[in-house]
Amino acid sequence: MSALPTLAEIPPLPAGHSRQTDDLILTALIPREDAEFRAAVMRVFMEEEIESITPGGGLNPGGIHRFTGLSDIPARTPGGLAWKLAQALDYWRDEEEWPWWRYLLQSALVDAIELERHRAEAPGRAASGGEA
Repeated sequence: MSALPTLAEIPPLPAGHSRQTDDLILTALIPREDAEFRAAVMRVFMEEEIESITPGGGLNPGGIHRFTGLSDIPARTPGGLAWKLAQALDYWRDEEEWPWWRYLLQSALVDAIELERHRAEAPGRAASGGEA
């Protein structure tokens, strides 16, 4: 898996504010090679955090537009695809029913994460003399 975002990608928050750790951890799915998509996701992440710490803040209608804008940027890695699937599933997390297509989305998420894990491990195995 890719590393968590760097301070250059996501600077620290002001004192007294905490990071949205669940969302931050999910950004680690997007590898650095998926540069355009990763940068766009980091931008949305920062905009949401800034809105959440601004007095009277919270997601506004522009926040929803930011997510729809991300759908226009292709994910070029399994990790980027996994992030998109995770966001879609998170939207419906409180629904009581799980129609068959949502199980299919969940399966695709697991598959994408496994593909990313194998892709990320491949160079390390080759460098250590193992099979690539």
